[in-house]
Amino acid sequence: MFTLDQLHAFCCTVEMSSYSQASRSLNKERTTIREHVKAIEDTYNLQLVTVSGKKILPTPVGEQIYSQAKLIIASAKLLNQSLLNTQPNTMSELTIYHELSTPIDLIAAIENGLSKRYPLLKVHWLVGNRDFILNEVMNDNAKISILQNRLSNTPEYELSFVNLGSYKLNVYCHPNHPLTKDGVLSLSELRSHKQYILEEQHQNNRELYTVAYDVRKISSLTTALKLLESDGWAMLTDSQAEKAFNEGKLTQLNIKEVLSSIDVGYSLYYASATSQSEITDAIIDIINSSM
Repeated sequence: MFTLDQLHAFCCTVEMSSYSQASRSLNKERTTIREHVKAIEDTYNLQLVTVSGKKILPTPVGEQIYSQAKLIIASAKLLNQSLLNTQPNTMSELTIYHELSTPIDLIAAIENGLSKRYPLLKVHWLVGNRDFILNEVMNDNAKISILQNRLSNTPEYELSFVNLGSYKLNVYCHPNHPLTKDGVLSLSELRSHKQYILEEQHQNNRELYTVAYDVRKISSLTTALKLLESDGWAMLTDSQAEKAFNEGKLTQLNIKEVLSSIDVGYSLYYASATSQSEITDAIIDIINSSM
């Protein structure tokens, strides 16, 4: 009967076309890798690999066995994770609340990282009102949130939090907007034109986002982006504006009083006595690795 170590050695040898490279990849001796492959061959009286010049290549039988071996290895990993997830206090589902402004690349990095580390963990990404979200997180250990930082030193709720870093905030409008005629604008010029502001921007940091005399609140980012194609301007993170900017539907404005992009911070909020500290630690590690 084969072992998982033998299958790992065989598959890695096929993928690397070399015993030496396979040994480095698996952190084992070259002779050990070769012995593992030969053990399978001897047990089943098959030739799985052959030498061609300096390369180790699979035989036709080896190619068939390779595909099946990869499935067995993947199944073993899933079984191992399943067994780990059945331990006491281990969650099978996690809800992560966020705001519309939360950068998509941040969400994608966390989702991809958690999928690799916890393949059986079901992660739900839900949007909600800030107060509703924080109340939910306070009362349910299977819920955490990623929210924009507020300009306040006073905690809103008795929750633990970790700052996840910041994202660039800039002023955007349609390329044909009158504001684009001058290379550099003053705040007074900006104030005289209609401004679209996302509802959550108004709720979270009204002082930061409210600039113009004529401010229109919008609940949906999609709606705001569509309206910007015709009129007005808005303060958006580069992540929010990226697609429309790349398609030529938005352009970035330079403001004389703002020498560089404004940094908008985001934090991970979770219950102080949470049972998923391992998950929150994993999220922080994923974000650190991706930045």
